Amino acid sequence: MYILFGDETNIDLKNPDFVLYGAIFFKIDSLCAINHEIDDLRKQYGLNPHDELKSTTKSHELKQKVIEIGIKYKVKFLIHIIHYTIAKGLITDPKKSELHNIVCSALDWILYYYDMYLKNSESKGICVVDHRSESFKSYFAQKLSDGLFMVYDEEPTPLNNIDLYCISHSGASHVNSLADIVLGEFKKIINTRNKPITQSIQNIFNNVFPMTQFRVSLRPYRVGIIIRPPIKKIEVKKYKDEYEKIIKRFNELLQGMPAPF
Repeated sequence: MYILFGDETNIDLKNPDFVLYGAIFFKIDSLCAINHEIDDLRKQYGLNPHDELKSTTKSHELKQKVIEIGIKYKVKFLIHIIHYTIAKGLITDPKKSELHNIVCSALDWILYYYDMYLKNSESKGICVVDHRSESFKSYFAQKLSDGLFMVYDEEPTPLNNIDLYCISHSGASHVNSLADIVLGEFKKIINTRNKPITQSIQNIFNNVFPMTQFRVSLRPYRVGIIIRPPIKKIEVKKYKDEYEKIIKRFNELLQGMPAPF
C-alpha cells in the first residue's frame, strides 16, 4: 500500500508563469518513521510547534536533511507543469474558481501516473491532498460517483488502484513538510530556467529525482515530469518558446545526473 501527498505552488495571478502541482508518494509502512524523523529534526534546529518548516530561515541544511529523509525511505516524486495562461484557457467548470480548475486538471494527471505506478507495482494506494477549498470535496465526490474515471486521450481510464481520497492541510503531518520542501526546491529549477545551470541547481535536481523510478530516457516525462499540454499542440510562439526552454533545461539536468543503477 502506498500513500500520496499532493500540493500546488508558483501560482501568482499578477505575474503568470508555469503553475506546478507536485506529489510525493511512498509505501505507507514508512509514514510513521518519516513523520517522527522530521519531528526530531525540527527539535534539533529549535523550531517552535507552530513554525512552518518550509518557511523557516534557520538553515538551508535543515531542508536538505528533510530531503535526505525522503531519499532514505525511497520517496518518489511526480510534478505537473502547465503555463498559467494556457491553463486558464482549458477551464472546464466556469462555476468554480480558476485555482480549483487548474488544480483539479493537474491532479487528474498526477493520479493517472500514480495509478499507473500502483498497477505496475501490483499495489493499492491512498491520495491525500493539501487543500482548504470546500469546493474541492466535490472533485473527489465526482471521482467516486463516476467510478474513478478520467479522460486520457479521449479514452476513459479507470483508476482502479486508488482506494481512498482525503483532504489534508499544512500541519496535519510532518510529511506535508517534505512535500512542500521538495516542491519548493523544484520551483527554483523552473524559476531559474533562463539562467545558467549552477551546481546548486544540479544538486537540487539530483537529490529530488532519485525519488522516482521513471528514468528510462532523456524525455522528461520518464522521470515523473508531466508537461501539459504537449508542445506540438501549443500554437502561440511565446508560450511554445517557454515550454522549449523548460524541456531543454530538464534534458540538460538529466544529462548531469548520476546513473540510476
